[in-house]
Amino acid sequence: MEKKRNHRTFFILLLLAITLFLLLFNFAFKKEISFDIQDKCGVFVNLISHTIVDEDACASRCRGQCVSQDNKFSKIIFEEAEKGCNECTCFCK
Repeated sequence: MEKKRNHRTFFILLLLAITLFLLLFNFAFKKEISFDIQDKCGVFVNLISHTIVDEDACASRCRGQCVSQDNKFSKIIFEEAEKGCNECTCFCK
């Protein structure tokens, strides 16, 4: 009876190890995709108005886009423009 229990435990641990390895392998080698989110900006009362004001707004929009595409949010590159529209580049895995 003891041998049967040891075999069962070994088999369960082996399945868990294989599953964990496959999940980590899939996550590590999944290709990162990138895309730009357009900032709509314009002059309003001598000030430039932006839809993506800062890095937090850029990250929030990126997270939403990544989730809607069944991907995981990775990082952003936000460039604030003095004149014209800001640039928001998203990266998802």
